[in-house]
Amino acid sequence: MDRLNSTRQDRPKNDAQFENTLKLDGAWIEWTPWTTCSIRCGGTGTRSRTRSCTDPEPLCGGMDCVGDPSEDGICGTQSCDVDGNWSQWTEWTSCSVTCDFGIKSRSRSCTEPAPGGNGADCPGSNLRDNFYQEDKCMDVLICPVDGNWTSWSEWSECSVPCGGGFKSRNHSCTNPVPAAGGKDCDGNTTEVVYGCNSEVCGVNGNWGEWSGWQAPCTVTCGGGIKVRNRTCDNPARTYGGNDCRGSSLNTIACNTKECEDGSWTAWSMWSVCSKSCKGGVQARGRSCTNPRPGPEGKDCPARDPFTMWQRCNTQPCPINGRWTHWTEWSNCPVSCGGGFRLRVRNCTNPPAQWGGRECRGIGLKQKHCNTHVCPFIGVPHNVRYTSQYSNITITWEVPLEYVWPINYYTVYFRKRTTHNQTLSSLVHSMGVAGYQITRDDLKYARPTKGNSSFKMTIRNLDPFTNYELCMTTKYHHIEQSEHSKVTVVKTKRFPWPAPPDPITIEYGDAKKEGEYKVLIRWTENTWANYSKPLKYLVRIRDVNSPEKLPKGWITLAEVTTEITGYLLRESKKIDLQNAQYILQVFASNRDGVSDPANCRDIISYYLATRKSGPGVELYPITVNGVPTKFAAAAPLSGGTQAAILDASPLWIHLLTCYFLYITWGTV
Repeated sequence: MDRLNSTRQDRPKNDAQFENTLKLDGAWIEWTPWTTCSIRCGGTGTRSRTRSCTDPEPLCGGMDCVGDPSEDGICGTQSCDVDGNWSQWTEWTSCSVTCDFGIKSRSRSCTEPAPGGNGADCPGSNLRDNFYQEDKCMDVLICPVDGNWTSWSEWSECSVPCGGGFKSRNHSCTNPVPAAGGKDCDGNTTEVVYGCNSEVCGVNGNWGEWSGWQAPCTVTCGGGIKVRNRTCDNPARTYGGNDCRGSSLNTIACNTKECEDGSWTAWSMWSVCSKSCKGGVQARGRSCTNPRPGPEGKDCPARDPFTMWQRCNTQPCPINGRWTHWTEWSNCPVSCGGGFRLRVRNCTNPPAQWGGRECRGIGLKQKHCNTHVCPFIGVPHNVRYTSQYSNITITWEVPLEYVWPINYYTVYFRKRTTHNQTLSSLVHSMGVAGYQITRDDLKYARPTKGNSSFKMTIRNLDPFTNYELCMTTKYHHIEQSEHSKVTVVKTKRFPWPAPPDPITIEYGDAKKEGEYKVLIRWTENTWANYSKPLKYLVRIRDVNSPEKLPKGWITLAEVTTEITGYLLRESKKIDLQNAQYILQVFASNRDGVSDPANCRDIISYYLATRKSGPGVELYPITVNGVPTKFAAAAPLSGGTQAAILDASPLWIHLLTCYFLYITWGTV
């Protein structure tokens, strides 16, 4: 008990001085990395990052951190640049005719994939032959010709002049004549209609009633006539009968008074324009004859014109179109497989205007080019993948069949999140050093033909994660091979274990127990991307010892994973009554040691007593108060330390760990 009442010479003289010594303002830890953007490109996505006020945490009245513990950001606004690629050619269509020479065609489209963002269009997409091709075809050389009727002839005269007869017409199967197995015409060559000239023979004609007098009179003065008429239809004469006798017209005089003053006739039609373009003139006239002036009558007014003139055809004259000179032949759009070189001319020298004729002839000429068969571009050979905890290394050899030079290889990879994704959703590509990559302005020296095997490593991947990978070969920046087999590769776990978490510290009641005891407990961390631990290491250091000296640390125990606690008792080396200790617990295995547990914990009876508050008791640590599963080196009643298995929660007061990375140094 003398030990309990003793004091250390370097202990603070009073509580205020002691608290000021431990007072510590909180500080933010570094921001976590940004989370993955919710979209890759082409819109407005979101991402976030966080931080905590634990570097260090406020202690003994220190100030809390200022600011927000989390932050959101905008991402994915850049446009998705996708270069277009041709689809496969469709099958040739059926021949446009079943015999003789016809046309068949095939097509393809720039949709695998379609260009997006600032991506390039498919090569040669401005030339029709790169997406639509025609060729001559013939199934049967000579076509069968079906016969067809000529037009009907005029009807023949009726067979009798009266009393009812018939008339006919005919046509022939000669438009064209059936040939080469063609069908004959359907129907008859002659058509007959009965019932013509059905009136009774020998009927004499008789006049019908007179019509009314024709109005008006042929002149307004000086004597004119009016006319009426009748027809021989009451009844009409038939074959063998007599015609009507007398005239069918009857006239009477009208407007017989003498004419006096002359009057203008109506204006005549405009004459033909004197020019067909660029402005001509045309005229019209009238005369003083409606009626002419009588002996005592007046002439038409002299002030009235008897002719009129106007401009006509004021539009420009027609200009016939003329061709420009032929352009030079274009470059061949493909390096192999057959393409077309083109040259053009335009009807713009000058263009046809104002009804002028368009140019005669064609404005486009083309000729075949690079018709030799394209070389085979094989996929990379013997592709192998080797995984580590955050890297995947790819090795491969040149394709078994290829034509020099190969410009570069491309490795595609992605996280495998489902089992039904397709290769088209692979979004990230990485080139190989030593080969030129035209995109992203990367410049490398070209390889030599002696290079046959290659290797590259994709780094900073997520551990213990499935990735899909494949490769392609690029030739002349245009032809690209098919992709190699898509392979699923899983990165490995970290070889070392995760730090134990959480750490708890429980204090015994020294007044009741007669000694100072501290129970340290921890829990195994089960993070999937870390390996299993084999041991736990427990150590402490006086906060006043030099932080950089390794010998300042005291190793308390190195225990197996079945043990998840340690009972620390006061001894000659460890002054639990007066001193304050930094506690660290590590996990380890054959491959390494974890970081210390999530924080640096402080063992301090003084702080525990201060924090417990009024009405809170510290319970004694006794043999009866600890479960019966012990891994103890000696009984608890002695001065020897002991490690325990799954200690029961006998203590009410639990202190969480204090983050003092800055104040008390690094581990």
